Amino acid sequence: MVNSILPFTPFTCQSIFDKMATMAASPVVFLKEVREELKKVVWPTRDEVIRLTFVVILISLIVGLFLGGIDFILTKLTQILIR
Repeated sequence: MVNSILPFTPFTCQSIFDKMATMAASPVVFLKEVREELKKVVWPTRDEVIRLTFVVILISLIVGLFLGGIDFILTKLTQILIR
């Protein structure tokens, strides 16, 4: 009754166990499917990796400095209020 309302088939424990049993029964087939899926992946270029790594490091530093500044200010305010 519920399945007719939902636009998708909900996962059940049994369906997950069936899939795991299929993978365990034929690891060679599973690994072949993994290899085929990996061929479809569009890997980033070296320049993209370097540029995006720099962006992540820069944003991490900015967020770290911001949170450190907020922590410092709140610590000083707490010290002033306690005295």
